[in-house]
Amino acid sequence: MHQQGLTRTGNIAVGVYITASDIGFPDSIEDLTTILQTLNSEQVLIILSGINCLIQHSENSSVTEMAFQQAFCSRILREQIADKNPTGRFIFGRQPTLRLLTEVACLFDAHSKSDMNQTEVKNKLARSYLIANGLSAEDKRNSQNDLEIEEENQAAVRRSVMVDFIPLVEYRIHLLSSRSNGEFLVRTHELFHRLEKVNSNIDANDLFYQATGLTLRNYYHLIALIVSKYLTLSLEKILEGEESLFIDFKGSPDLKSLYDKLLPHTCISVNTLAAETEKSPSLANEFRLWRQYPLVRLSEDRIICVDISFLLDKLQTGVFWIIRDQLEKLKKGDGQKIIGLWGDVFEDYAASIIKRGINSQKPSMERCILNPKYIGKGVDECTDIVVCSDDTLILLECKAPLLSARARFSGDFNKLRQELQTKLVGTETKEGRKKPKGVGQLWHAIQTLGHTNKKERRKIEGIDISNVKKIYPVLVLSDRVFGAPCMNWFLNSEFQRFVKRNDLKKHLEIMPLTVLTIEHLEELEPWLNDTPFYTHLDRWLEQFNQKDVRGFGDYTYSLHEHKPRGNQFMNQRFEEIKDEAYEYLSSQGSDS
Repeated sequence: MHQQGLTRTGNIAVGVYITASDIGFPDSIEDLTTILQTLNSEQVLIILSGINCLIQHSENSSVTEMAFQQAFCSRILREQIADKNPTGRFIFGRQPTLRLLTEVACLFDAHSKSDMNQTEVKNKLARSYLIANGLSAEDKRNSQNDLEIEEENQAAVRRSVMVDFIPLVEYRIHLLSSRSNGEFLVRTHELFHRLEKVNSNIDANDLFYQATGLTLRNYYHLIALIVSKYLTLSLEKILEGEESLFIDFKGSPDLKSLYDKLLPHTCISVNTLAAETEKSPSLANEFRLWRQYPLVRLSEDRIICVDISFLLDKLQTGVFWIIRDQLEKLKKGDGQKIIGLWGDVFEDYAASIIKRGINSQKPSMERCILNPKYIGKGVDECTDIVVCSDDTLILLECKAPLLSARARFSGDFNKLRQELQTKLVGTETKEGRKKPKGVGQLWHAIQTLGHTNKKERRKIEGIDISNVKKIYPVLVLSDRVFGAPCMNWFLNSEFQRFVKRNDLKKHLEIMPLTVLTIEHLEELEPWLNDTPFYTHLDRWLEQFNQKDVRGFGDYTYSLHEHKPRGNQFMNQRFEEIKDEAYEYLSSQGSDS
């Protein structure tokens, strides 16, 4: 599937926009404000929410873009775009839509009366997109070309590309949107199931209920129901009338009472949004309030969803923060406990994907060992997961760090690097020693298995290091931003600092670090049954690592693009979850 006008970074695409200046129109914030003040604020918010959600589940962004242009651009404007835009860039993207949603909310006028069904008024909305495109994040279409400059400057350019692309990746258009949303719901269901069942002194479900009045299952189903409504949107529904976009809380009294408990954690009024944004202007581009509150209340019983992805994120990060805050409320400092618990749950889920893939190999080519322990004194764990063949060894560490808004949006590489080193490389202890995290743990495991000094070397049951020729270090991470361009390059450069202090047996070849997001791992699973994991890593390293730009998502996307395969487990679980949702609705007295 070719995505016209998109810069692809793995299995995501970042828009290359048509701007007002490209067409020769005024493009200042004052010009944008002037246009928006002439429009019906409530209708514009509703239409923008529909556009944004449709963008996020469209199967073909080029077709959707042309439909939007046909619906909102006058014939004259379309001719101007065609004349000035030979490269096929586009107008309607997620990031400018979020920017416009924020601007309209800040300018909200409950008494504005213009009719959005008029061609002239629709054309004004298209003009506002052209201005917003120029005001949004700087165009990154030349970033890939910038990497072709002389070698001594490449590191600085890559650092710049990484900090620039991290926020853009969050507004990404998923190139396999319909499947991605389904897999996200399955992943969340699996994580919640583990969170409820995990053997821990923290009762996550009870803590969540104390904070919200909802069980984790209540919370999951309510958000899934809202998402499913917006996944059925079409352009025709967006244009035919407002009512098709409102969330219906009236299905049954029991269901409404649950929604009433959900809303404080997911919904914001337009008045509050405007006041908060005025207090902190940087929120206009970071969209933190939309992340925290992806539902917007226009009036007492008129609520819409402005962003599917942000609402889906509430299923995971929202639960984490609610439980953490509840722990700290009950006993100061206990909030840190959820970090370890969440990491254990994520590790178990990632391990289940790898184990299913390896166990499905016919004939069997690799073995998967979960939480492998060293032989001998103590019960030290080598890594989270080991995958081994006759002469290869893959060591995997699974981590679920959440980057702070400060690191994500500062645009400052040093701030980002500091947080990455703290959460994924290693930090100094009070005694001045390094406490390894992720990257450091992988190197420590390699050194322990292959040390030249027998006294320093330890073994894992069933693995003879003398037969191993290649060791592959792999980091599996929960957040999609770790698939951003140059992220693999940076973390591998940190890994190579350890490799330089080499005191390993000479027959061992230590491969570069590979960074996978959980999405990459899910996408790879169908291909593990007939091709060993290490072969996929070899192909990835051979084809992409030398460019030092894109992440592993480029490789998994190429697999799906050339010969798509369904994920049997994901498909089956999704159908089971739908049946469970239907039963849940019936139990609440709803016939929806």
